[in-house]
Amino acid sequence: MFNLRRFTILSSLIIMGISSAYALTVLKQKDKYGYANNAGEMVIKAQYTQAYPFENGKAKVCKGKKWGYIDTLGNAIIPIQYENIEPFKNGIARVKKGDKYGYICEDGSIYIKPDYNFIGTFNDEGYIWVAKGKTLKESKKGLFKDNQLIIEPKYLSLGFYVVTDSADYTDGSPISFADGAPENNEIKQNFCKLSISNNPYIWLSSSYAVTTIADKTGKI
Repeated sequence: MFNLRRFTILSSLIIMGISSAYALTVLKQKDKYGYANNAGEMVIKAQYTQAYPFENGKAKVCKGKKWGYIDTLGNAIIPIQYENIEPFKNGIARVKKGDKYGYICEDGSIYIKPDYNFIGTFNDEGYIWVAKGKTLKESKKGLFKDNQLIIEPKYLSLGFYVVTDSADYTDGSPISFADGAPENNEIKQNFCKLSISNNPYIWLSSSYAVTTIADKTGKI
């Protein structure tokens, strides 16, 4: 008589055995790192200056001073071409290529092309600032929403303000480059002309004075 419980246990043991047989561990040979199976056989040549353990079928490796990711066959999933790859969060990671920054997806595709001298991290609503220039203070700033550039990098300063029923504002932004908040009266005069339903609003400055206000989609 067929025993489902016994069959399930045997199947699990077989799967565990297969997984164990193909498990790879980091192994150092001379001054380079590669990957070996459980029998100690080198299955991915020791060719990396640094190597991390496999997770979910991929491993972070470094050749020379360039970083990327490989699969269990040693094929590059993410090209080994970046000066740095930060940990993935929600499927994307900040990268540095040359002296520029951007974001990539876990499959190696580009989320934000590494074209920027400075770049921030995503806030809870999916916004991220980018900047081009020699110094952060003098650089031109722009704004991405998800993976779309909604505001071109041409402003010295930008940030969010959330409107209340009394037309006051609070600085609710993790991305603000202003040395000080724009003048209250000017902010309030502009906000009084706008629909509260579109907040948070984005203020944009080309001379450290409020010159432009956009809605949350980047529309002026």
